Amino acid sequence: MPWNINDAIHHTHKATTLKLKRLWVKVANKERKKRGDKRAIKIANAAVRGAKKRVV
Repeated sequence: MPWNINDAIHHTHKATTLKLKRLWVKVANKERKKRGDKRAIKIANAAVRGAKKRVV
């Protein structure tokens, strides 16, 4: 079952906007297929962290 925005809230506190939450979901679901749950969460969190730095 793919992750959704509610899952992003539980797995990262850095996704503060709807746009960042959508990014987390997109990356996590893509990576989940390739690498599994644990690694997908780490990669999605890193993507949100990187996107947040680019915005600021």
